Parts: sequence; C-alpha cells; structure tokens
Amino acid sequence: MRRIAIVQLCNTIDKEANFAVCQRLLREAVAKGARLVCFPENVDYMSEMGASPCGSGGVPHSEPLQGPSAHTVPRFQNLARELGVWVSLGGVHEWVDAQRVRNSHVIIGSTGD
Repeated sequence: MRRIAIVQLCNTIDKEANFAVCQRLLREAVAKGARLVCFPENVDYMSEMGASPCGSGGVPHSEPLQGPSAHTVPRFQNLARELGVWVSLGGVHEWVDAQRVRNSHVIIGSTGD
C-alpha cells in the first residue's frame, strides 16, 4: 500500500524554525510509510499580521526557486533525495523582482528533481 501524508503546520516569519519543523514532520511521515508528503501553502514562512506575503512586504523574505540565492527548495530537494520520497510544497514565496512575489506550488520527485 502506498501512503500519502498531508502535513499541517503553523509557520511564522522565521524561515529556519519553519524548515526545522518541516524536516521533522517529513521524516516522521516517511517513517510511517509515506511515499508522498504534502505541505500547505506558506510552507517557507508566514508574513507578520497585516503584511501581504505576495506584496512588497513579503519581498525581503522571498527567494528564487533555483540558483545561487535559493535556499528553501534546494533543502527540500536534498531531503526528498535522501529519504526517497515525493514532496509537494503547497506554496513557496518565489521572488520575482524587487516589488513582486509569486506564490508557487512546487512538486519534488523522490530523486530530488
């Protein structure tokens, strides 16, 4: 039987703390047999109360999905590869330019691609 895990969490503006929780939950789901782990929207961070994560308030915390200044997605790619699991990132704040952020859904295969 193949299992899918749906993860719910309460993220903050602290991206490192959020990733630590995601990593722990991902490892727990895989230990229980999950082959696909689905995370919710705002998996990387949740803007402070009243700030729009996709407006100018979210720009300083956003990042590209790939490339030298990308951190969030590559970390999940490494975990997916290490654990041999598919990962769905329901919403990552993707940096577009100095004034815009895009909410992107990212699917990572079990080989990290």
